[in-house]
Amino acid sequence: MILYDGFEDAFVCWGTRADKRVAVYDFNECVEILRKRDDMPVEEALEYMAFNVTSMYVGDSTPIFIGGEELE
Repeated sequence: MILYDGFEDAFVCWGTRADKRVAVYDFNECVEILRKRDDMPVEEALEYMAFNVTSMYVGDSTPIFIGGEELE
């Protein structure tokens, strides 16, 4: 199972993918963590999530993200 360092406060619950237990994270909370922790503007945080986090697939243990990009 894969857990992302630094996004502990965005962890929601466990889910399943292909009969494997996976972490489920709140996407918007991850963006807020980046904004606060790394002092990123919202657009930069969204871009970081898109290119460095949610686009990564490392097999059936890859975490799932819920929520959307409705941040201002």
